[in-house]
Amino acid sequence: AEDGIRDDLVTGVQTCALPISGRPVIFAGTHFGVNRLFPVWLARQGIELLSLEGGDRMKKLAIPVPETLSTFELTSGFPAQATLAALRKLQAGGCINITAERMKGFDQQSSQRDWPGLSMQFLLGLPNLSLGSGASILPYFCTLQHRGRVRVEIKPPIRPPTEVARVGTPAREQQVERLVDEFDTVFRAEVERTPGNLRTIDRKPPG
Repeated sequence: AEDGIRDDLVTGVQTCALPISGRPVIFAGTHFGVNRLFPVWLARQGIELLSLEGGDRMKKLAIPVPETLSTFELTSGFPAQATLAALRKLQAGGCINITAERMKGFDQQSSQRDWPGLSMQFLLGLPNLSLGSGASILPYFCTLQHRGRVRVEIKPPIRPPTEVARVGTPAREQQVERLVDEFDTVFRAEVERTPGNLRTIDRKPPG
């Protein structure tokens, strides 16, 4: 394929049936492997996707993307305008893509998890969007294989609770942290499986 991702190297793709059925879905990536390719690959499967990104690198590199992919450039942290755009998309039964964790230099809208030698920061925009829309979170990983090929793996969904607590309450904070914990567990497991794909440059130590 033009994006270097071979269809026969894709696993877990059955979960992609969720957005086709009209259910809201949040595809959640990380600074891991070549996850930047995922939104383009997914859009080429015919799935309409709103991708929230720090910058539209494909546009800057003059790389053509499918009409099914729309990019919302984040100017700082997780601004309210991006949140509203994402919520509208999800509440209409659509799909969005977001990077769930950030390296050093993040704002206070994040939750820290300390790994051996590393401090991981998970953006609270991910769990809040899930709770605000009822959307399932689908973690994904694009890992490098032999000869420059890429393996795409979409993990089982992380689902929000059926009864969502009111914003600003201790119960809501607990629900947010639970979703972060679940994503952290999935991310850690993938890093342990394929540690060479983790980007460690610019990450800060715990503490």
